[in-house]
Amino acid sequence: VCFAFTPAFTWISCTLEGGVMSVYPGNACCSGLLAIPQAKPNVNGICSTPLLGASICAECGDGKCGAGENYCNCSKDCRSPN
Repeated sequence: VCFAFTPAFTWISCTLEGGVMSVYPGNACCSGLLAIPQAKPNVNGICSTPLLGASICAECGDGKCGAGENYCNCSKDCRSPN
């Protein structure tokens, strides 16, 4: 979580790239990041979502498989090994 001091002298917070945030009113990813599911491949390579109610903040769609991204939650950037 990142805290920033705005010109209006109020604190705002956001979740950084690769960070996990609970899906709760007022929680947000930092600018330029998208909230994507926590889906990930299990040992057999099958996608599953282990924790509902939480998201990962990522730059999904930028052409790079980045922090928190995998082929289950950001197939735009990450290729399946199959």
